[in-house]
Amino acid sequence: MATESPIAEEPNPVHWIHVPYTEAKMTDLDVGRDGIVWGCDANGVPVVREGITETEHNGNKWSAQGDNQINNCARVAVCTSGHVWVVTEDHQVYFRNGIYKSDIIGQGWTSMNPTNM
Repeated sequence: MATESPIAEEPNPVHWIHVPYTEAKMTDLDVGRDGIVWGCDANGVPVVREGITETEHNGNKWSAQGDNQINNCARVAVCTSGHVWVVTEDHQVYFRNGIYKSDIIGQGWTSMNPTNM
């Protein structure tokens, strides 16, 4: 069997930097192609790491992005295009509106569930 090289350098925990979030523990994280980090915390709130740029990889704060629609975030996914999707504990799917390079937070959530369309 031929030895194959990894497609990218694998993460090394020695080089990780702890980024505090005091509201609750993170239960899910995803990172987009441009390094933007979204997550779900243990309270079911979707959060985004603000302040990440090409030169500042750690960002400067976590920002809660829950609202009356999403208070039970279970999974988050960030597409290579930068689009953000959330699946809630009750299996509802939401899409984050208005995400641009100039606005990584976006403008709110749209339900992708047929009963809410």
